[in-house]
Amino acid sequence: MWAQDLSHPGTFSGSCIPLGSKGRVLAPIPGPDFTASCNAKPGTPLFFVFGSECSDVEEPPFFGDDEEAQRACAIAADEFFVAASITVDNGRTVDMLSPRFELISPQRTVELPADNVFGVPPQTATFVAHGWGALVRGLRPGEHTITVEVTTMDVAEPTATFTAFINIIPGGHSHN
Repeated sequence: MWAQDLSHPGTFSGSCIPLGSKGRVLAPIPGPDFTASCNAKPGTPLFFVFGSECSDVEEPPFFGDDEEAQRACAIAADEFFVAASITVDNGRTVDMLSPRFELISPQRTVELPADNVFGVPPQTATFVAHGWGALVRGLRPGEHTITVEVTTMDVAEPTATFTAFINIIPGGHSHN
């Protein structure tokens, strides 16, 4: 997901990124209002993730010269998160900030475009991402609301809430 978002900045803001070799998993990406919406076919898994990445093109504290340094940097950056949960359709709230949901990517290479989020010239970059993620599966046809709430050490705004509105449409097109 990070590679897709870094190489196409802003493209998916407020909608869903198709992931995997055939785009069969959708990752809702929050827009400026912390919401995303998209349509999906029945059976489409939805991937919710939050965390950090460190690369060889960013300034400290998000700089890492090689894979090992990038991994350590991304893990350290995520000490900022103190709580996180996901709720599907006002159902049971699940704690995401646990080892069960923890993810660490291998080092990836990405081509950064001119308008990249790092504000650096277009170039090849490497990065490692760390965070927590959950797959939501088995949604029935109709409209669904999925909420991810993340609490950080930020004193000014300690809690951020991301809401995804997903419409499961039999025979419909996904990720618009």
